[in-house]
Amino acid sequence: MNFIKSSRLLLCNTPYSIRLPFARTYSSVPLAPAKKSFIPSKKVALVIGNDDYTIIPQLQSCVKDAKDVHSQLKSIGFEAELLTNANLRETKSALLRIADKRVPNDICLIYYSGHGIEYSGRGYLMADNGKTVFISDSCRTPTRPAPPLREGEEGIITAVPPHVSQFHLEFATSPNDIAWDGESANHNSLFTSYLLPLLTRRDLDLNSLFTVVRKNMEDAGIEQRPWTHHCMTTSVCLAADIQKLE
Repeated sequence: MNFIKSSRLLLCNTPYSIRLPFARTYSSVPLAPAKKSFIPSKKVALVIGNDDYTIIPQLQSCVKDAKDVHSQLKSIGFEAELLTNANLRETKSALLRIADKRVPNDICLIYYSGHGIEYSGRGYLMADNGKTVFISDSCRTPTRPAPPLREGEEGIITAVPPHVSQFHLEFATSPNDIAWDGESANHNSLFTSYLLPLLTRRDLDLNSLFTVVRKNMEDAGIEQRPWTHHCMTTSVCLAADIQKLE
């Protein structure tokens, strides 16, 4: 029996939310060639997978998802940190570490697989000069009212970068819908299973990559539909080589 990832909050693995520290900062689908390509100075990533929960149902494939994504990102030149079954304090510390690694004109990617909740709240995800990519493989279904936030905490529901930011926000499913877990700990979730083979493709920028993911899932008769929000003015390829300094 598969558990559904209960709902979605971008980077949260406890009943409480966190605020991100980024003030610093197989398909034949025809694809249009990119007009302007971004050459990153550095590529950093934080990959999070949580299967173990105490109050809500356990998940099965999120840690495997994270390990496989982490491996793929390292193979294409990302300086990637893997975090599994982490609590709130560990997650916040990892976010601070990745913020400290950022440099101008970099690519910063955060991947999260696990439970989440979607409810009324505010949060700010900010980047300066570089390109920020968030991939959330979790549900987006509003459930029962969320627990009250602790004093000084803010919800992290929407990405509201400054006007100069370049960001891509990818959800595993559409608003108010579910994202399916894998059949077991040896299987990836639906979304990640379609994402993994494409991460190393040098001919796909972000928009093309997730267009192919959506098309392949649709062609397979899968109702779960990935959803994109982005504000990119250049073509960003995750497998792109890092700019070499002379």
